[in-house]
Amino acid sequence: MFFLYNIIAHSIRLFIRFCGLFSSRKKELFTHRTVYKKQNSSQPTLWFHASSYGEFEGILPIIKEAHQERNHFILCSFFSPSGFTALHGHPLVDQVVYSPMDTKKDVSHFLRVFAPTTLIVSQNDFWPQMIKSCLNSQIPVYFVGTYVRQNHWWLQRLGSPINSILKDVTRLYVQDNDSFELLTKAGFTNIDMSGNPRVDQVISNASEKKSYPILEAFAQRKPLLVCGSTLAKDESYILAAVDQDDGVNVLLIPHDPATFDYNQLSRFSWIKYSQIEHVCPPNIQILVMDTLGDLKYVYQYGRIAYVGGGFDAGVHSVLEPAVFNVPILSGPNIKKFKSAVDLEKLNCLTIIQNTHELQSAVKTLINRENRDTAARLESYINSSKGASTQIWNSIRL
Repeated sequence: MFFLYNIIAHSIRLFIRFCGLFSSRKKELFTHRTVYKKQNSSQPTLWFHASSYGEFEGILPIIKEAHQERNHFILCSFFSPSGFTALHGHPLVDQVVYSPMDTKKDVSHFLRVFAPTTLIVSQNDFWPQMIKSCLNSQIPVYFVGTYVRQNHWWLQRLGSPINSILKDVTRLYVQDNDSFELLTKAGFTNIDMSGNPRVDQVISNASEKKSYPILEAFAQRKPLLVCGSTLAKDESYILAAVDQDDGVNVLLIPHDPATFDYNQLSRFSWIKYSQIEHVCPPNIQILVMDTLGDLKYVYQYGRIAYVGGGFDAGVHSVLEPAVFNVPILSGPNIKKFKSAVDLEKLNCLTIIQNTHELQSAVKTLINRENRDTAARLESYINSSKGASTQIWNSIRL
């Protein structure tokens, strides 16, 4: 099975290289994932890997712990451009790169150039050759903030020669008891139930108290519905609901501002955040946040938060609005994420199935005091913190 995986990986490599003959973008992507050079440093390399910017937030607290000791060169790799593009110049990261193509040749080149002493992977971003090459080179591999659910492919017999390498990983730090029990039942012995380090990061984000005067003034005009990480289906329900209710204003933060369809806003009075110089013009109903990296801060201005992704692969981070004690709405696909399931059980997250339910939920939350919800959210966040220090202390020992 691993032999077949390598054949497929090499075929993909050849295909991308071939496409690079006709596309400068593909050629650049190929180069980024196959050619590396380490910045000058005599310190040992601590390698962190995340799929995208969102997963990076889950390991950032561990990076902070490591950075305080000032005895490592901190390298971060990403599969997605969302992390690679946004993290250049980050004060806690010494170098940002794309992760290598998952072939023996490219991973070996990566390891020769950076010579990492340890690999720390955020959540579940599993690349078999990356893990196999590290273990073969005596490089400890840790997964942090990991979670699995029933029928997760890690637990399936199909492909087990590849999956089984996970049982050789140094340690899997899982978010919840369900993951621990499922992995134990599947024969894993290298697991710890440590909690979710993402909680520590959202607490840190909130403590920064980053201010947006334009948004603060906009939020004072009408109750503000902050819609974060939205995808097309989320937006169709949100806009249909707002079209019939002028009692709220909307701060819309698309998951990918570069591909957002602005034509769907033609019937509204709207503006991009980047177009505002000092104060949002009057009578604007929808303000589109077309910048990156701000969502984790701007939930503070919402009377209500809508978190996108719940009509697609899964809801995005509900912890980001939760830390600001804001009641949350989302689509129905929340089961993969313990924090979302927990908050629904606490009546802090309301699932909506259609436009009518979204309208009803918004009206209900606007017209009532949400102090009890805020108190439950605060208690949940405070009771869930501390995983990062626990994980780092275990790794560094």
